[in-house]
Amino acid sequence: MIKKKTSELSLREKAEEIFSENVDNSIDFSTKDEKTIIHELQVHQIELQMQNEELLSTQNELEKTKQRYLDLYNKAPVGYFELNHNSIIQEVNDTALKLFDVKYSDIVNDVITKFIFIDDQDDYYLFRRKFKILNKQHSIELRMSKSDGTTFWALLETSLNEDDFTNDVFRLVIHDISDRKEYESELKQKDEMLIVQARQAAMGDMIAMIAHQWRQPISIIGMICNNLKLDLGLGNKVTPKELEIYSDDVQAQVKYLSQTIDDFRNFLKSDFQKENISVCDIMNSTMNMIKKSIENNNIKVEIDCDCINNLEIIQSQLNQVFINIINNAKDSLLESNTKDPVISITIYEDEEFINTEICDNGKGIAAHILPKLGEPYVSSKSKNGTGLGLYMSKIIVEEHMNGTLKWKNLDKGACFTIMLRKEKH
Repeated sequence: MIKKKTSELSLREKAEEIFSENVDNSIDFSTKDEKTIIHELQVHQIELQMQNEELLSTQNELEKTKQRYLDLYNKAPVGYFELNHNSIIQEVNDTALKLFDVKYSDIVNDVITKFIFIDDQDDYYLFRRKFKILNKQHSIELRMSKSDGTTFWALLETSLNEDDFTNDVFRLVIHDISDRKEYESELKQKDEMLIVQARQAAMGDMIAMIAHQWRQPISIIGMICNNLKLDLGLGNKVTPKELEIYSDDVQAQVKYLSQTIDDFRNFLKSDFQKENISVCDIMNSTMNMIKKSIENNNIKVEIDCDCINNLEIIQSQLNQVFINIINNAKDSLLESNTKDPVISITIYEDEEFINTEICDNGKGIAAHILPKLGEPYVSSKSKNGTGLGLYMSKIIVEEHMNGTLKWKNLDKGACFTIMLRKEKH
């Protein structure tokens, strides 16, 4: 109902005023009643004229409001869709037509799935089903296709009005997020390049570690050969049992060298294939690479592994995280000249996560560094520290493994915890 601008009383008063200004007093009415009737009719006519003018004015305002709404609707920076219960398009705005490069007649009464990339259509059906079940605003990112087959990334958002329950209307707002997706893809590629570069930058340290790892077994093999040569040179009789012992010792050292080669090869490989593997096994392979370099600095390593479940994970990436954190602990212990230095590694499981704690009894992380640690070029080392190792470790754990990397100071030293979510069965 249209609301009047004036009340009936004020309208009557206005009509009376207009009538008195325009009344023709020269007209002679025969009776008083006739004069009253004519007066009422003329005043009522003026009232009707005024009401008609108000209605016309209100109608014009409504038309202007409607046009403003249509302009906002059609010129909005996002596409609007109205679908029925079968996902058939009932209405769209101009932005949607431009977004898909179609005419109004080419899209209305067609199914929305026609414009969804075929590999993402199942995601759309799940999205719609979830929306109907939850009955609240919901969104999804998927690929859509224009009329010429060009694919773009879109964000679909929906909401349900009260009258939609009876009309079974499904409203969609579609944003073109191709630029954001391209930026995210570029950022991901840069992160992956940083991971590879960080691994390549660690090659010098790896060579030093290989030297530490190989020095002892090569020395043992050399000593066995020298002992055998010495026995033969002195004319000592070497029994088959002694030869078997020599052979077993050499084989044991060769096996150790071979395992070391495999560990380094797994660390350096670049195919990034996921494997079903135990976190404890990955820690063991890590320690095979770096244990000697730590022990040569008189640092004790204590390891307590309790792994029941495996993870689908890229072994070389978790190796890199372990190496970064353990080497940081080693550097902290050496820098602080800690007496009886110890690195304690504990791997355990709870209901949701497989947790790896790497702790040391060094000086800990400086209070002014602690809030910023994990950012590029923020390091707890007093010299020769870039912070990139921990930054890359955080990216690997949180963005590539859907896990969490956190740290804290203990009474003595610092503790880093890697939390990797267990697979749901």
